[in-house]
Amino acid sequence: MLKTLSRVGNSKALILDKTLLELMGVENDQVELRLEGNRLLVTPVAETTRRADIDRSSQAMITRFGEAYKRLAQP
Repeated sequence: MLKTLSRVGNSKALILDKTLLELMGVENDQVELRLEGNRLLVTPVAETTRRADIDRSSQAMITRFGEAYKRLAQP
């Protein structure tokens, strides 16, 4: 898909169609932008927030129950 940047004041904007946003799962009009080399990655904030929540929860579980997990993992 090719898109043309639009001038907005002294900047340029990339207009994302409603259909594309729906396919990406953007629900609250917020996205995270990340550069990887010369690529721009656009990720819905909800997904990023969910992953961060899972990471925090996982770390809390390991901190709290790490020893029990080690005992359970032994044959």
